[in-house]
Amino acid sequence: MPKGIFKNPQKRANKIRLSMTGKKNHQYKDGERSSNRNYYNNRNLKLLEIKAGRKKPDKCELCGRVKRIVFDHNHRTNKFRGWICVKCNVALGMVEDNIQTLELMIQYIKNNNARL
Repeated sequence: MPKGIFKNPQKRANKIRLSMTGKKNHQYKDGERSSNRNYYNNRNLKLLEIKAGRKKPDKCELCGRVKRIVFDHNHRTNKFRGWICVKCNVALGMVEDNIQTLELMIQYIKNNNARL
């Protein structure tokens, strides 16, 4: 039988599942992938806080939401702008940081709210 082929396909599926979850896998510290992931997430956060010059706050600097705060930066200059939530970050990305588009959107909302 060629190398790497299992007689029992379920055995192969179990091996893949174990490698994906990290459980009972010698490649991860303490057999848990999550501890390895936490280490790199914390390290990355510390590096972002150093780049930002301040700690990550508990809430979005634009809307005040408390969920999933991310590092926002200018894509042209790569300079830090602030800590904002994912929704605000996506909204800025959708308009490509274009102030004129944002002003048109504000005017659109004002005009259509007046009709209500």
